[in-house]
Amino acid sequence: KQSQGLVPIKKGNFFLLFWVAWQSSFTLELTLKTFKSTSIWPMDRETIPKRFTDDTLEAPAQPSDLTSSDWRYIERLVRSAVSDQGADELKKLSQTVHSLAP
Repeated sequence: KQSQGLVPIKKGNFFLLFWVAWQSSFTLELTLKTFKSTSIWPMDRETIPKRFTDDTLEAPAQPSDLTSSDWRYIERLVRSAVSDQGADELKKLSQTVHSLAP
């Protein structure tokens, strides 16, 4: 078969390249690290679930500190900075500004 054209390789050359990669990758130290990181040995059933838990604390919901004049000012700033007044991004940003308003 044709390769991607990067390096022509024949079946006879493959094993030599494979064997060098195999010997450098499959070491006792790396294998033990792999078992430990997946908690296969020593057994620790919490290793993997710890990776998926979110330890960050969310800020409590607070009422907006913006006054009605603040959000109108922000709306004017946004509109003056955007050249395409019909852009979807502008509409989304404008809706976000309005949702922050008291």
